[in-house]
Amino acid sequence: MRKCFDLTLVIVLLVAGALAAAILWPMPVKAEPGPPCGPRESMVETLTERYSEQRRMAGLTADRRLIIEFWGNDDTGGWTITRTSPTGETCVVAIGSGFALFDPLPEGEPA
Repeated sequence: MRKCFDLTLVIVLLVAGALAAAILWPMPVKAEPGPPCGPRESMVETLTERYSEQRRMAGLTADRRLIIEFWGNDDTGGWTITRTSPTGETCVVAIGSGFALFDPLPEGEPA
């Protein structure tokens, strides 16, 4: 009778351990793909030739480590914002539609 009890206890402990491991084991997290990046020359070629976008604005970040550029297509309204690092890698930050350029408002007129 003792052997039967010992075997049952072992099975119960194994099942409990397996359940605890299944519950507590960290689940793999699906990695989010990063933004499209590549050498600046390649990214500019894609924006200008494939999407017919032209660079409309550019500036440096406050820490002067990245160049931020705004590309737009007057005909389709498509636009892209990129960032370029000192290494020359350019990444897409955002894309969208409804691109339009506006003249500056006269001084004192609300936006």
